[in-house]
Amino acid sequence: MKVFVVFWKPEKHKLTMTNDNDDDKIYNQSMTRLSTLFRWSLVIIIVVVSGILMFSSSRQESAIMDELAHIPAGYSYVKLFDSRLNPEHPPLVKILAGLPLTFQNLKFPTESYAWNNEVNSQWTLGTQFLYESGNDADKIIQTRVSARQS
Repeated sequence: MKVFVVFWKPEKHKLTMTNDNDDDKIYNQSMTRLSTLFRWSLVIIIVVVSGILMFSSSRQESAIMDELAHIPAGYSYVKLFDSRLNPEHPPLVKILAGLPLTFQNLKFPTESYAWNNEVNSQWTLGTQFLYESGNDADKIIQTRVSARQS
């Protein structure tokens, strides 16, 4: 067995050991494969468990604060081609949240004072759209969960 000290930089060094034995090379290669397999398996397990926890908790929870503004904004972007709600954030995620809602028969409060006369009345319109227009808020939230999971 030979021992080499390899200098990368003057202040750092790496100690490496080499052995010309073929059995050790095969052992090292198989251990490297096992280590890589273990790491990827661990990553996959963490991602799957995180996804399951996220999906199950979001199915049991209600809308979070920002969704009161984002859901009607996305719906108005997609259905009405009107971007007056929530213009301070990029539209892509809101559009993705609004797309599945277009397949439902929802009532959007376009005759509301907040829609017609106020500037960026996202919170008022969100409350009216989800809870006061006769729409099924639970169904809208579940559609949001399905869109978020895909």
